[in-house]
Amino acid sequence: MPEPVARPSTPMRVENLLDVVRPDRAALPTLGMDGALLAMTVRIRSGSRSPAGRPGAHGDDLPEQMTAGQRVRVWRTDDGSRFEPFAAWSTSWGGHWSPDGRRLAACVHRDGHPATLAVWDATDGAVRDFAVRVGSQYPFERPQWALGGTALLVETRRPRTDPTDTPRTPSVLRSQDDPDDARARTLLDASDLTLVGTDGDVRVLAEDWTVRSWQVSPDGRRVGGLRVTRVDTAGHELRFALVVIDLVSGARTTLAEEIAQQYGLGWSWSPDGSALAYLVTGRRRADELWVAAADGTGARRLTGGTSAQGPHGTDSGVSDYQAPRWLDAATVVRHQEGHGFVAVPVSGGDPVEVPTPVGEVEQWLVEPDGSGIVTDDHGALLSVRNTDGQVALDRIDLVRGRRDTVAVHPGSISASALHVGGGPSAGVFLMTSAEQPGELWLASGGGLRRLAALNPGLPRHHTVQRVRGDVRSRPGVGLLVPLGSPPADGWPLVISVYGGNARASELVERYEPDNGIVEPGLLTSRGWAVAFPDLPMTDRDPMRQFAPMVREVLDRLPDVLPVDRRRVAVVGNSYGSYTTLSLLVTMPETFCAAAVSAPLINPIASYGAMYPEGRTLDGLWESGQGRLGVPPWADPETWVVNSPYLFLDRVDAPVLIGVGGPGLPGEEAQAEQLFTGLRRLGRSAELRRYPGEGHAPTASWGPAAYADFATRLVDWVTGAAPLA
Repeated sequence: MPEPVARPSTPMRVENLLDVVRPDRAALPTLGMDGALLAMTVRIRSGSRSPAGRPGAHGDDLPEQMTAGQRVRVWRTDDGSRFEPFAAWSTSWGGHWSPDGRRLAACVHRDGHPATLAVWDATDGAVRDFAVRVGSQYPFERPQWALGGTALLVETRRPRTDPTDTPRTPSVLRSQDDPDDARARTLLDASDLTLVGTDGDVRVLAEDWTVRSWQVSPDGRRVGGLRVTRVDTAGHELRFALVVIDLVSGARTTLAEEIAQQYGLGWSWSPDGSALAYLVTGRRRADELWVAAADGTGARRLTGGTSAQGPHGTDSGVSDYQAPRWLDAATVVRHQEGHGFVAVPVSGGDPVEVPTPVGEVEQWLVEPDGSGIVTDDHGALLSVRNTDGQVALDRIDLVRGRRDTVAVHPGSISASALHVGGGPSAGVFLMTSAEQPGELWLASGGGLRRLAALNPGLPRHHTVQRVRGDVRSRPGVGLLVPLGSPPADGWPLVISVYGGNARASELVERYEPDNGIVEPGLLTSRGWAVAFPDLPMTDRDPMRQFAPMVREVLDRLPDVLPVDRRRVAVVGNSYGSYTTLSLLVTMPETFCAAAVSAPLINPIASYGAMYPEGRTLDGLWESGQGRLGVPPWADPETWVVNSPYLFLDRVDAPVLIGVGGPGLPGEEAQAEQLFTGLRRLGRSAELRRYPGEGHAPTASWGPAAYADFATRLVDWVTGAAPLA
């Protein structure tokens, strides 16, 4: 048996994490200059700003807040060297190459100024800044080239009046407004769709539309998009219209209406521009694949989708960012995570399926700026998947219905569909591991080639173990184990929880898996193991679903890892804080400490809280994560027995509470309710406020705020007294 690797003598410090380069969650890597250059948006925490009292998540500086610390970086694919074309700006994001691959457009921002549009010319290095104000919903305002590279399509916004400047003007909301239409208007900040010519001409194509996804047609002369038209109040689901706008005449054509989707990203153009494929999805319903003629002459359903229950006990309707794509003008391909690929002939005929191996994560390689799929010389699409600690590059032949492995390499791919990109003939993807937050790899029919590491030379603080389970009876768990030998009493343990995440155990295959509250390396480098248990859920009565699963995980762990049961802590952010408090009140005498951020602990109070424009979280608690099924007045008992706040007298572990905000409505009030309740009970609790920092410490907080809270969290957990 090999000797354990010695733990470094110096634990990880928060400062060590501030300069770690992480892949952006929403901007795909993309190739330009005939594959010689790779552009990608990354995030560096030390570049984030952290001003106290900055406007909230729906304020006028939204893109500037959401993109703090973002950088567009460009790598040379021949030697892996990199540079920043927009270095003169404090942030940049959403790089998009022109059709000839010579110019790179991006959104840019300087502190104190609004975000604007800029173009970098790779031939001479010149950058041109266009005076158009981009926004309003990051990351959906990514610029796109149109009209043969002579214009750029971008979402723009107009300055708004700060209500604090006119205190005598009331904000009026009327309950008599049509609830569907009113929610659609306030669901997201609306913006203008604007065509910006490279000659400086600016033309607004649509005003005050809420659109999550625009895409220019293959010929560059039209643009399509799913526009939010209403919210279905019964099911708390968005309804979209599929609209095409002619970029020359400005004429608009509505191809389909009442399309149900979660994010409005599930659609694409055919290669010849004659049709658009789109999904109809929803909770507890089978997905449907449709195709609409681009001239508006009609739409028809191609398939009724897969079973209503997807992999890991989740609803198949949660398609997120997985749009249908086109293998050719006659074939639409659908990739459903956990199921595999299905090719559907547009003119009729039997679909061809190639399933994903059970329990493996797989992503196809796609063109990030279009609707095509990366294929080899024989027309087979290329995919990458995790298999037994390795990444496999596969050929997926959707004519013969077979899979062939081209190459394998140790590592893991990101589970995010947004970390795959490239160009027509080669794909780029992120290979991750517990030791490395991202290496860029190039994949083609000829195999795999490493391009560059985002963070060369990072120290290693833990090893990884996965304990697989049966989602229906024995949840799996991912473990980050400190280096070195365990103490005589076993490893102290932190359990990171988020109810409803049935695949949390897969997070450990990434560097510093994001749980929203703290980087695990800060704990493992101090001798604490960190566990990510799978927590699948069923509808109704959520609060008592977590304890049996966590108890079962704790009982199984001694078979694979020595654990000191007197020193087990639990942490969670957002709905993970609801999960944490639910465990504290249903599993007393189990945890030595707990930490939460952006707490959701009082569903009734959260249900009635509003964003400034009137939107609420009723959908989250009724049919979303909250799983309570009905409004509070329809079944008061269910709401009472599922409120951790009403059972705070059962909490026996010290609780650290962090809150930034504005995040979810009522977030700061929930933190105060939790703290004052525990204080009234004489329990050990500490509330730390960081005004204006946002919802998740690891995602949106600036370096100073995060460093303070993370340092306190580590001290809070590691300094907690063991249970008797």
